[in-house]
Amino acid sequence: MFGDTEGPPIETLVFVGERERPIGMVGDLRVVGYNGDSLRLVWDGVPQVTAYRITWRLVDGREEQTRVVRPDVTSYTLDGLREAAVYQLLVSALVGDNEGRPVTITARTQDPSANGRREPVRPRSPSTPVFTACPEAQADLVFLVDGSSSVNVENFRLVKDFLSRVISYLPHIGADGTQVAVIQYSDQPMSEVQLNRYRDQSLLLQAVQAIPFRGGGTLTGHAIQYVLHMIFQSSAGTRPGVPRILVVLTDGQSLDSVERPAQEASASGLTVYAVGVGEANRNELQQIARDPRRVFYANSFEDLIHLEANLSQGICQVAKPVKPEVSKHNAFFKVI
Repeated sequence: MFGDTEGPPIETLVFVGERERPIGMVGDLRVVGYNGDSLRLVWDGVPQVTAYRITWRLVDGREEQTRVVRPDVTSYTLDGLREAAVYQLLVSALVGDNEGRPVTITARTQDPSANGRREPVRPRSPSTPVFTACPEAQADLVFLVDGSSSVNVENFRLVKDFLSRVISYLPHIGADGTQVAVIQYSDQPMSEVQLNRYRDQSLLLQAVQAIPFRGGGTLTGHAIQYVLHMIFQSSAGTRPGVPRILVVLTDGQSLDSVERPAQEASASGLTVYAVGVGEANRNELQQIARDPRRVFYANSFEDLIHLEANLSQGICQVAKPVKPEVSKHNAFFKVI
């Protein structure tokens, strides 16, 4: 229109081309060899990629390094690492300039001063169930972790490593994926990581590693009640229609009863897993989980490594899959 005169209509065609297919994720990323200052990674390849990107950094985000390798390379040795340090390891597939979603795991290098004791990073044995990740999982997941004095600082560090490895099976963190909270308890429960605080797995893992050890008694029943009434609430970030999962990890018998809190948790629809270590009371673990298939036990904190895959697989089976986005292809839009 110019002044009061309207010209002929102008017709514009906008073409939206077909979206590129998403790039697949590498499979079964794992550590198969390690030393004080090195870790060897192996993964299953992705068809028709042009390269793989390998990224590693300390879980606090420092000292990040990246390498790009050929598409026929499906293993890589990371050298020059810090001894007895926890690293976040990521591998993603590349197609030209486009990058797929990375698969992430955490691993600890050996401590030379440990007198031959194996740190909790071990090669996968042929009999170990193969389970890699569930990137489409959607759940509200709460770890309720015993921080009583019987655990001690060193073992609590191993607990944090265990949590980090389980979280690594859940790369899709946030409001449209899996939300994770960590509650440490002893005489009183303490919310260390809030349920709706993190949308990035790397930042979440850093927060887990930064949790301090608190010490005290073991009031597991009181801690479960706290989670029910203070954490699994919409005001704390719990989402309607999303599976709610509680993982309780303890190394001893509770000083209070867990029976009524466990019944309340089950009646409210929570799926509860109980992880016991060392002197944990197995009958009490059964009371907490309400199902023997959801009870896990390790003889020592170092042996938690053997539980992570099965626990993660159980969590992923309960979690609700994220619905894929629906997109239109080869669409023409006519604007007049």
